[in-house]
Amino acid sequence: MAASQAIRIGGAFAALASLMLAGCAPKAPAPQPPVPTAPPAVPTPAPVALDPESYMAFTASSALFAVRASNFAEGRGSTNKIQKFATKVVMDQMGIGAQLSFAGRRIDLLPSAQPLPEHQAMLELLASSTNFDATYKAQLAKVLRKAAAAHRAFEANGSSPTLRPVARFAAPVCEKNLAALLKL
Repeated sequence: MAASQAIRIGGAFAALASLMLAGCAPKAPAPQPPVPTAPPAVPTPAPVALDPESYMAFTASSALFAVRASNFAEGRGSTNKIQKFATKVVMDQMGIGAQLSFAGRRIDLLPSAQPLPEHQAMLELLASSTNFDATYKAQLAKVLRKAAAAHRAFEANGSSPTLRPVARFAAPVCEKNLAALLKL
Protein backbone atom coordinates (compact mmCIF):
# COMPACT_ATOMS: atom_id res chain seq x y z
CA MET A 1 0.00 0.00 0.00
CA ALA A 2 2.86 2.30 0.58
CA ALA A 3 3.76 2.11 -3.11
CA SER A 4 0.25 2.91 -4.26
CA GLN A 5 0.05 5.76 -1.78
CA ALA A 6 3.32 7.12 -3.11
CA ILE A 7 1.98 6.95 -6.65
CA ARG A 8 -1.16 8.83 -5.60
CA ILE A 9 0.86 11.45 -3.76
CA GLY A 10 3.27 11.72 -6.71
CA GLY A 11 0.32 12.03 -9.12
CA ALA A 12 -1.32 14.66 -6.91
CA PHE A 13 1.98 16.48 -6.63
CA ALA A 14 2.41 16.39 -10.43
CA ALA A 15 -1.13 17.68 -10.93
CA LEU A 16 -0.57 20.47 -8.42
CA ALA A 17 2.75 21.39 -10.03
CA SER A 18 1.20 21.52 -13.50
CA LEU A 19 -1.64 23.75 -12.21
CA MET A 20 0.89 26.06 -10.60
CA LEU A 21 3.00 26.22 -13.71
CA ALA A 22 -0.07 26.84 -15.84
CA GLY A 23 -0.80 29.91 -13.75
CA CYS A 24 2.69 31.22 -14.54
CA ALA A 25 2.46 30.57 -18.27
CA PRO A 26 1.72 33.59 -20.41
CA LYS A 27 -1.87 33.84 -21.29
CA ALA A 28 -2.98 34.00 -24.88
CA PRO A 29 -3.86 37.57 -25.70
CA ALA A 30 -7.50 38.40 -25.72
CA PRO A 31 -8.81 38.74 -29.24
CA GLN A 32 -8.55 42.33 -30.36
CA PRO A 33 -11.41 44.00 -32.12
CA PRO A 34 -10.67 44.49 -35.80
CA VAL A 35 -8.76 47.66 -36.54
CA PRO A 36 -10.93 49.98 -38.55
CA THR A 37 -9.53 50.39 -41.99
CA ALA A 38 -9.85 53.33 -44.26
CA PRO A 39 -12.80 53.09 -46.55
CA PRO A 40 -11.86 51.69 -49.91
CA ALA A 41 -10.37 54.34 -52.11
CA VAL A 42 -12.82 55.68 -54.61
CA PRO A 43 -11.03 55.84 -57.91
CA THR A 44 -10.71 59.38 -59.08
CA PRO A 45 -11.88 59.78 -62.60
CA ALA A 46 -9.20 60.60 -65.10
CA PRO A 47 -9.20 64.29 -65.97
CA VAL A 48 -11.13 65.03 -69.11
CA ALA A 49 -8.89 66.34 -71.83
CA LEU A 50 -9.99 69.01 -74.24
CA ASP A 51 -10.19 68.15 -77.89
CA PRO A 52 -7.01 69.22 -79.78
CA GLU A 53 -8.57 72.42 -81.19
CA SER A 54 -9.87 73.55 -77.80
CA TYR A 55 -6.63 72.55 -76.09
CA MET A 56 -4.62 74.58 -78.59
CA ALA A 57 -6.92 77.61 -78.31
CA PHE A 58 -7.04 77.62 -74.51
CA THR A 59 -3.40 76.88 -73.75
CA ALA A 60 -2.06 79.24 -76.42
CA SER A 61 -4.31 82.00 -75.09
CA SER A 62 -3.19 81.23 -71.51
CA ALA A 63 0.47 81.48 -72.50
CA LEU A 64 -0.24 84.68 -74.43
CA PHE A 65 -2.03 86.15 -71.42
CA ALA A 66 0.90 85.23 -69.14
CA VAL A 67 3.38 86.87 -71.55
CA ARG A 68 1.39 90.08 -72.00
CA ALA A 69 0.50 90.42 -68.31
CA SER A 70 4.12 89.82 -67.37
CA ASN A 71 5.25 92.39 -69.94
CA PHE A 72 3.07 94.88 -68.06
CA ALA A 73 4.58 93.69 -64.77
CA GLU A 74 8.14 94.20 -66.03
CA GLY A 75 7.35 97.93 -66.26
CA ARG A 76 4.62 98.42 -63.66
CA GLY A 77 5.56 95.96 -60.93
CA SER A 78 6.23 97.78 -57.68
CA THR A 79 9.21 95.66 -56.64
CA ASN A 80 12.31 94.33 -58.28
CA LYS A 81 11.18 90.81 -57.25
CA ILE A 82 7.96 91.10 -59.23
CA GLN A 83 9.76 92.54 -62.23
CA LYS A 84 12.37 89.75 -62.25
CA PHE A 85 9.67 87.13 -61.78
CA ALA A 86 7.72 88.62 -64.70
CA THR A 87 10.79 88.38 -66.94
CA LYS A 88 11.12 84.68 -66.09
CA VAL A 89 7.43 84.08 -66.80
CA VAL A 90 7.76 85.79 -70.20
CA MET A 91 10.62 83.47 -71.16
CA ASP A 92 8.88 80.32 -69.87
CA GLN A 93 5.52 81.06 -71.43
CA MET A 94 7.08 82.07 -74.75
CA GLY A 95 8.71 78.63 -74.70
CA ILE A 96 5.28 77.04 -74.29
CA GLY A 97 3.94 79.18 -77.13
CA ALA A 98 6.83 78.11 -79.36
CA GLN A 99 6.20 74.43 -78.58
CA LEU A 100 2.48 74.83 -79.34
CA SER A 101 3.28 76.59 -82.59
CA PHE A 102 5.83 73.98 -83.66
CA ALA A 103 3.50 71.06 -82.90
CA GLY A 104 0.54 72.92 -84.37
CA ARG A 105 2.32 73.21 -87.72
CA ARG A 106 2.68 69.45 -87.85
CA ILE A 107 -1.07 68.91 -87.43
CA ASP A 108 -2.27 72.05 -89.27
CA LEU A 109 -3.54 73.64 -86.07
CA LEU A 110 -1.73 76.90 -85.41
CA PRO A 111 -2.28 78.88 -82.21
CA SER A 112 -4.02 82.23 -82.50
CA ALA A 113 -2.10 85.47 -82.05
CA GLN A 114 -5.11 86.86 -80.15
CA PRO A 115 -6.12 85.84 -76.63
CA LEU A 116 -9.55 84.38 -75.95
CA PRO A 117 -12.16 86.96 -74.85
CA GLU A 118 -11.81 85.88 -71.20
CA HIS A 119 -8.06 86.52 -71.26
CA GLN A 120 -8.43 89.76 -73.22
CA ALA A 121 -10.87 91.09 -70.59
CA MET A 122 -8.40 90.18 -67.85
CA LEU A 123 -5.61 92.05 -69.68
CA GLU A 124 -7.80 95.14 -69.98
CA LEU A 125 -8.62 95.00 -66.27
CA LEU A 126 -4.94 94.61 -65.45
CA ALA A 127 -3.95 97.56 -67.65
CA SER A 128 -6.33 99.84 -65.76
CA SER A 129 -5.80 98.41 -62.27
CA THR A 130 -4.98 100.81 -59.45
CA ASN A 131 -3.52 97.91 -57.43
CA PHE A 132 -1.40 96.41 -60.17
CA ASP A 133 0.64 93.91 -58.15
CA ALA A 134 -2.38 92.31 -56.46
CA THR A 135 -4.36 92.14 -59.70
CA TYR A 136 -1.39 90.70 -61.60
CA LYS A 137 -0.78 88.01 -58.99
CA ALA A 138 -4.45 87.02 -58.71
CA GLN A 139 -5.04 86.88 -62.45
CA LEU A 140 -1.81 85.08 -63.25
CA ALA A 141 -2.41 82.50 -60.51
CA LYS A 142 -5.88 81.76 -61.91
CA VAL A 143 -4.58 81.40 -65.47
CA LEU A 144 -1.58 79.27 -64.51
CA ARG A 145 -3.74 76.88 -62.44
CA LYS A 146 -6.18 76.37 -65.28
CA ALA A 147 -3.41 76.03 -67.87
CA ALA A 148 -1.50 73.48 -65.76
CA ALA A 149 -4.70 71.45 -65.30
CA ALA A 150 -5.44 71.55 -69.04
CA HIS A 151 -1.88 70.45 -69.85
CA ARG A 152 -1.98 67.61 -67.29
CA ALA A 153 -5.34 66.38 -68.58
CA PHE A 154 -4.17 66.49 -72.19
CA GLU A 155 -0.91 64.78 -71.30
CA ALA A 156 -2.87 61.92 -69.72
CA ASN A 157 -5.83 61.64 -72.07
CA GLY A 158 -5.37 63.92 -75.06
CA SER A 159 -6.30 62.52 -78.45
CA SER A 160 -3.39 64.07 -80.36
CA PRO A 161 -0.09 62.20 -80.07
CA THR A 162 1.61 65.30 -81.50
CA LEU A 163 0.30 67.62 -78.77
CA ARG A 164 0.74 65.28 -75.79
CA PRO A 165 4.53 65.90 -75.58
CA VAL A 166 3.83 69.64 -75.57
CA ALA A 167 1.44 69.14 -72.66
CA ARG A 168 4.09 67.03 -70.87
CA PHE A 169 6.58 69.89 -71.31
CA ALA A 170 4.17 72.72 -70.47
CA ALA A 171 2.45 71.41 -67.33
CA PRO A 172 5.53 71.54 -65.07
CA VAL A 173 6.49 74.93 -66.49
CA CYS A 174 3.10 76.36 -65.49
CA GLU A 175 3.30 74.65 -62.10
CA LYS A 176 6.80 76.04 -61.50
CA ASN A 177 5.65 79.56 -62.45
CA LEU A 178 2.66 79.22 -60.13
CA ALA A 179 4.79 78.00 -57.21
CA ALA A 180 7.20 80.95 -57.68
CA LEU A 181 4.26 83.36 -57.91
CA LEU A 182 2.78 82.11 -54.66
CA LYS A 183 6.10 82.84 -52.91
CA LEU A 184 6.10 86.51 -53.94
